[in-house]
Amino acid sequence: MAASAALLLDPARCNDPVLTEEDLEDAPGPGCRNFSAGTRRRESVFGGPTAAGPATLLCAPTMPVASPSTSPPQRREARHERPPNAPRLIRGGIVLIDPDTSAVLRIIALQYNPATLSRTLAVHGAGTDTPDRSEVLRIKGPPTETIKFEAEIDAVDQLELGTAPANVSGIFPQLAALETLVYPSSAQLLANNALQQAGRLEILPMEAPLPLFVWSKNRVLPVRITEFSITEEAFDVNLNPIQAKVSLGLRVLTVEDTGFAHRAGSLFMGYLIQKEQFAAGGPQTGLGALGIRGSSHVRQFCRQQPLRVHRHQDVDCTGWHVHCLS
Repeated sequence: MAASAALLLDPARCNDPVLTEEDLEDAPGPGCRNFSAGTRRRESVFGGPTAAGPATLLCAPTMPVASPSTSPPQRREARHERPPNAPRLIRGGIVLIDPDTSAVLRIIALQYNPATLSRTLAVHGAGTDTPDRSEVLRIKGPPTETIKFEAEIDAVDQLELGTAPANVSGIFPQLAALETLVYPSSAQLLANNALQQAGRLEILPMEAPLPLFVWSKNRVLPVRITEFSITEEAFDVNLNPIQAKVSLGLRVLTVEDTGFAHRAGSLFMGYLIQKEQFAAGGPQTGLGALGIRGSSHVRQFCRQQPLRVHRHQDVDCTGWHVHCLS
């Protein structure tokens, strides 16, 4: 059928072989389609074409159209529309507490949750530095866990609404809140300078607040910031940053770093105990899923498999067997 043709067909010709499947692919069942100047338009089930401009009825309905009260529910046109029963979105962030009193000093919530979170665990094995084979399965302590992520900050919405402080200083306050995590306070610097001027021979390094990385109620970790970088991507007319990406690298503090009496040590032990509870409550599987009939099969396999040695090694392994289970 030519695209420039606009024909009026009666209901009996809806099955006309001249009309191909491609011509009818947009037909809403018993509804109608419009065709004009090569542009397909679908007829509204409540009357009238959905697109503006002239449209010629191409196929009349073969059965009555359902009334609005009995028609099926329409799909959401706005895909980003929040369902009425959707849970409230929580945000990750960093909480600063006093390591002695556990008092909350500052709460920094991320404006947008990162799309990805990278975690690395470095195992502290006892047999990694020495060739002693009896130490190969021994562990010195908890692994070193590092966390890396990128957080985005922008003031576009605030600038559109003209709200402060975005219209005055952009995102400087948000960046400053993150940057002060790795700075000693000005009061601490002045106090140490006064001690130096007074002739104090030994001055202890300044102690910073304890940062807690909060990623839901199931993951509250004592951390130390090891990496910090900021990429400012957009500025306003006064050169205030209005868009930026912040890359953070965190190292989880364990009892090996602080001891059990420190607040960070107790928080880490709670995190480890919760991790063990999650592991115990996870889905369990049997040896059958691995293609093994049972524990006796494992013992028989371990006893009967000869120790395999590289062919170029001059070792007589006749009669050697691996006894991994007694």
